[in-house]
Amino acid sequence: RRHRSDLDHDAVLALLIHDELNPRSVRASLDRLQRAADAIDWTEADDEIEQWRAELFWRPDGQETERRVAVADFLVVHEDVSEPAIALEAMSSDTAPFADLFDGAELHESLDTEGFVGVVIVDRVEVDSALRRNGLGPLLVAEALQRLGRGCAMAACSDSATGGSTSSEVERDRIRRMIRDFGFSEWRDGIWTLDLATTGLSATRTAIRET
Repeated sequence: RRHRSDLDHDAVLALLIHDELNPRSVRASLDRLQRAADAIDWTEADDEIEQWRAELFWRPDGQETERRVAVADFLVVHEDVSEPAIALEAMSSDTAPFADLFDGAELHESLDTEGFVGVVIVDRVEVDSALRRNGLGPLLVAEALQRLGRGCAMAACSDSATGGSTSSEVERDRIRRMIRDFGFSEWRDGIWTLDLATTGLSATRTAIRET
């Protein structure tokens, strides 16, 4: 049975796209995070993997306190990162598998892109358990990718659970279906990619708006 709530999806979408002051009970943010303390200490200031977090907050009618209902973490690997594979492996066990996307400073030769100009990695997506199946996760990811993916060749994600948790095969199948429905294609070893130069992301955003 599909879970229903009084969360206003139109208000969420308008805020994410236009950054207008929100007169309703929904607030969204997209912020760059500080580098992890255990990240590699690069000598060049610009030679780093950017970490971003998109969050969705909701304040139910009649309540003064808002709560976070969805969060998504992203890594942006620009073309000026000299050793992206080494950096990803050093960040955490969750980001290490994405090192396979690279061969030295370039994308793996099997990835069909017009030159390496950057990759956005969807590192983590979590939605409040009471509000799942409302499309909040895909909505937050789609709008964040629209912004973070400007100038990037592709996006990537994993079908494995993050945060050290272990997913059952049923849960992993559900994750795969959601990733496939979003427009990603499986590359290899649980890593999925999305060509940001195609109309796939635009179609996904349009579908979410009409849901």
